[in-house]
Amino acid sequence: MKNTRKITALVLALVMAFSFSLTVFAQSSGSRTEQILSSVSQAGRFKASVTSFSYNSGNVTNNIKFDIYDDLKADKILCDFTDKNIKVLYSDSSISVIFSQFFSYLTFSLTDVTFAPVIGGVKLFQKTFKSFVDDPTLSAFTLTTSSVVRNGRNCTLEYYKGNVVGTSGSFYYDETGRLCEILLSDNVGEYIGFTLSDFTTAFDSSVFSIPLYYFNLSLFWKILQMILPMLGVSIPFITL
Repeated sequence: MKNTRKITALVLALVMAFSFSLTVFAQSSGSRTEQILSSVSQAGRFKASVTSFSYNSGNVTNNIKFDIYDDLKADKILCDFTDKNIKVLYSDSSISVIFSQFFSYLTFSLTDVTFAPVIGGVKLFQKTFKSFVDDPTLSAFTLTTSSVVRNGRNCTLEYYKGNVVGTSGSFYYDETGRLCEILLSDNVGEYIGFTLSDFTTAFDSSVFSIPLYYFNLSLFWKILQMILPMLGVSIPFITL
């Protein structure tokens, strides 16, 4: 009888230990998106190599490639168009267009209508993406996972829909498990999406600094904005 009790107690102990280990594993394991957002939340920043983007319900699309550096805590974003030697730096007060090849830059107010589409896209991305980063465990979202074909590749889609608000996010992972596309939508249906070739949270904050020896062309640009219309010449627009 004693042996039977000992065996029963041992079995119960093993079952309890096994159940506990499963619980711990379930709590520690999360979706790929949770793992990425947790790392971004801890670092407060990320860098991604973008191969294309879409914005404003698909009305704005572009296949241009650039590296995006985002400091979520300082509210700074740098888009580095390396093949064109042009960088666009967004901060909470201005946008600077940096011409690395000519060691110069232009600074614009966020109220400048010239960059309204850029500013709108940045604000939409920051607001929507932060709603995910600020909730890295995604407790306010419902997850749906599916297998899809995206841009000719077999991908795993992790789709998150807000339980209360209409914010949603589609995170696509290729066959190797690498994040290859993000599509974010706010609660009024506007969206912004990126296809990616790289994603990391490690980079130096100096990328947001304009070298002191770069020449500020902003005053010259303002003078041109006043003179050229008087001469019947349209103001040149910087096309990336």
